Amino acid sequence: MSDLLTALSVIFITGGAFLLVAHRLGLPTVPFFIIAGVVAGFFIEEAVTLELARFGIILLVFTFSVQIQFEAIRTVLTDSEAVALGQVFGLGTLGIAAGVVIGLPTDQAIFLGIAAGLSSTIVGTGGCVESLDGVGIGR
Repeated sequence: MSDLLTALSVIFITGGAFLLVAHRLGLPTVPFFIIAGVVAGFFIEEAVTLELARFGIILLVFTFSVQIQFEAIRTVLTDSEAVALGQVFGLGTLGIAAGVVIGLPTDQAIFLGIAAGLSSTIVGTGGCVESLDGVGIGR
C-alpha cells in the first residue's frame, strides 16, 4: 500500500511541475501530462504502474458513466450510435493488433484493445461537451 502512495506522490509532483511549465509557456497541458507520466515511470516499479493503470481505467469509465444525461443523448443517439460503435470497434481492433505486434500475450492485447477503444470514445465525448459548453449549446 505504501508503494502505491509513493507512486501517486511521484506522479502528482511530476505532473504538477510539468503543469506549471505548460501554463507558464501557454501551451496545452495534455502533452505535458503525457511527458510527466513518462518521466515518472522511470521512478516507479512496473507492478505498481500496472496497478495504477487498472485503477485509472476504472475511474475513467466510472466518471464518464456518472456524467451521462440520457435525456440529452436521446435526440442524437440514433445518428451517432453507428459512428461510436464503429470507432470503438476500429480502435479496439487496432489496439489488439498493436498489442500483438509488440509481443503482448493475447489476453493482455485484448485488454489493450478494449482500453484503447473505450478511452478514445470517452476522451472524444468529453472534448465535444466542453466545446459545446463554450458556445452555449450544451447547456
